[in-house]
Amino acid sequence: MEADFRMARLRNKTWKRSGEGACQCWNGYGRADAHTLVLAMRYVIVICAITFFLIWDGLYNHGRYLDTTVREISRVVRYVTGKV
Repeated sequence: MEADFRMARLRNKTWKRSGEGACQCWNGYGRADAHTLVLAMRYVIVICAITFFLIWDGLYNHGRYLDTTVREISRVVRYVTGKV
């Protein structure tokens, strides 16, 4: 256990003890536990999916779906704001 605290200080992280002898690692970005990493991975997956769609649409459809999406969103925004 003492070696863990020593290594944490070497890596410039702070360790806090919680109940039942468990340790939680805190770094500059917040908690480094599994739940936090899963939440961060959601953003990575969404960004990769959007990037894949844009590349696929650009290469194989010459931007057809992206163009249609932008036109429809613009039409809806004009309709909602009353700038028809």
